[in-house]
Amino acid sequence: MSQAGLPPDSRLRAITRHLTLTSNARLPQLVPFLADTITGCRELFSSSEGLERGKDGSEHGVLVHKLKTQLSTLLQEKSAGARWAAVVLIKVTIESGGWDILQGSGGWTRGMLGILSVSGNISRLTLGRPS
Repeated sequence: MSQAGLPPDSRLRAITRHLTLTSNARLPQLVPFLADTITGCRELFSSSEGLERGKDGSEHGVLVHKLKTQLSTLLQEKSAGARWAAVVLIKVTIESGGWDILQGSGGWTRGMLGILSVSGNISRLTLGRPS
């Protein structure tokens, strides 16, 4: 399943294809592979290349938009595994894309807060604290 030799736009196309064709039940098993592949698409997330038409005529922006849309859709799924996969992949996408992706992540933030909300109150997450 390694896609190390593929150009970034082909990798991104493969990610969106996997997200489309994989059932929600199997999606958590693919998260490590998808996350690694997203990391390899880092340059496509920059505003100069990824959000506009590529130099070679390919439409990187369309692929980035498709990925963002698919992640938003997964975040709203009923399946806990699909939502978990969405959260992990969103994290990796933001880390890879930096500021260019972060500035458009308001919908993802609201979606993740919606997952955490319990009867209108945000549930408390306990982080490990040193004793």
